[in-house]
Amino acid sequence: LKGCFVSCGDESRFAKSPALPSDWIDCTTKFPAEKLPEGAVINTNGAGDSFTAGLLVATMLRHTGVIIPSEEEAPPPPLSPKPATKQVLTPYQLYMRENYVSLKAKCQNDKRAIFSMCHELWEKESDHVKSMYERKAKEEEETNKSSNNNNASFNVLEQLEDGTNRQKDYQHHYEMTNQTLTLDSAVKLATLTAAYHIHVPTRD
Repeated sequence: LKGCFVSCGDESRFAKSPALPSDWIDCTTKFPAEKLPEGAVINTNGAGDSFTAGLLVATMLRHTGVIIPSEEEAPPPPLSPKPATKQVLTPYQLYMRENYVSLKAKCQNDKRAIFSMCHELWEKESDHVKSMYERKAKEEEETNKSSNNNNASFNVLEQLEDGTNRQKDYQHHYEMTNQTLTLDSAVKLATLTAAYHIHVPTRD
């Protein structure tokens, strides 16, 4: 069976290349060659280089946290906007938004605990810090007004307050943000890159 075998080094080897995903340490994987159409015209010149290029690109990819649903699992239609209701970003809301990810981990996704801990932290903040968030909230509010996107700053708060809003769950998964590809996925990408390179109709 034609294909590839990739074996990654140990922790000391990865320490010399910080850009490499740490999840790949001491990992190995095998992947079969990508099948091309029968009778395909191929040119194997540069096949190894294209595979390496695909693998290097895979090491740099990071998850944005945004999930695009498939056609079979489409999100519900967007909710109708609430007329004559204007939300104003407050310093406390901005503070909660910026601390949400760390609080979620500490509170094990317990929304009641997240709100409680955030309130305690806010109350302990100095006047200087609170005034800084007041200034940042005003600046962001002005930016949102100029871009006609007044509701952009409230996604996290709305998701916390309404756990049944599946559309927002589909859109952004914060725990996935900045995750790397698995070694299997990276090698699959490299294999596809090489296959498209040697297949003359898709080479360029």
